[in-house]
Amino acid sequence: MKEQNIAIDMDKLKENAEEKFDTAIEYLEKAEALYEDGRNTEAMKYCNSAAQLDSAMEDIYNMKGLISYELYQYDEAIKNYDKALMLQPDFPEVFYNKALVYEETGDLERAILNYEEFLKLSPEKALAYLGMGQIYLEREDSIKAEECLSKAIELEPHNAEAYAYRAMALWCLGKLAEALKSANRAIELNSHDSNNRYIKSRILEEISGDKEGV
Repeated sequence: MKEQNIAIDMDKLKENAEEKFDTAIEYLEKAEALYEDGRNTEAMKYCNSAAQLDSAMEDIYNMKGLISYELYQYDEAIKNYDKALMLQPDFPEVFYNKALVYEETGDLERAILNYEEFLKLSPEKALAYLGMGQIYLEREDSIKAEECLSKAIELEPHNAEAYAYRAMALWCLGKLAEALKSANRAIELNSHDSNNRYIKSRILEEISGDKEGV
């Protein structure tokens, strides 16, 4: 019995032992693989080893930020992203990742600012417009929300989520016919999302109510 326990403990030690590499990029690649596998604590160890070999590699700190975010260490995530930007100020992905952290923590103004910085470097990315549109909806600024979501659709015409949120923005603006059209398009693109059908049902209720009130 004791021999079996020793064998099991040895296996655990092997699992927890860090592989040794010669270069920072190899440690970073290992960290990225562990991160993709959801093994964030282990991934951070490899990032730290990478940083010890090359403290001027901005990708290391972006990865550390991503891992910190997954570990709910939001302040640490921002510190790592800021370090990445110190090393490479024109790093669009980092601005996007910072926006997600600020959005998660409720700092919507900073989230928008970082989405905007991201778009200066990558103006063709619909995800940032989608994120900004959702924030403006939350802030009850339906005009700006509709503008951002329309831009997201322009860049990604098959983005069902963008159509759904645009339907909500149009609904809030009282443009019910356009809202219904956008909701229908969201359903066409993703019929499995119950939220799309819910949005449509609420718009139809309001249209029906308007007709009854005439």
